[in-house]
Amino acid sequence: MSEVLSAKDPAKAADELLTFVNDAPAAVEGARAAFWKKMKSQAQSTDNTTRAMSGERQWRGDWLKSFLDNPATSAVAERLYRDKPEDLQAIRAFADVLDNADMRVRGKASASQ
Repeated sequence: MSEVLSAKDPAKAADELLTFVNDAPAAVEGARAAFWKKMKSQAQSTDNTTRAMSGERQWRGDWLKSFLDNPATSAVAERLYRDKPEDLQAIRAFADVLDNADMRVRGKASASQ
């Protein structure tokens, strides 16, 4: 997926990939999974100080939104989700919500006002 996203023409590279596999549903799902993995790596904080209480890396809405708004990424996503545009719309809505969420932890010492 990294090669598709970094190609001179990412939309064409995605089309060629999907054509190569004859748009087989399992192959398209595999390409979506690879896209999701790339998206996750680009949109999660790698800083140990911003991990969730569970220890998992937190999603950064601004990073996710930037990844999805990138013209190359957007073109590839549209091809991968052309048969399920509502799924891509949901991912973008999720990015918008996270982008507008305040993820900072606000704590007070006990018994303080």
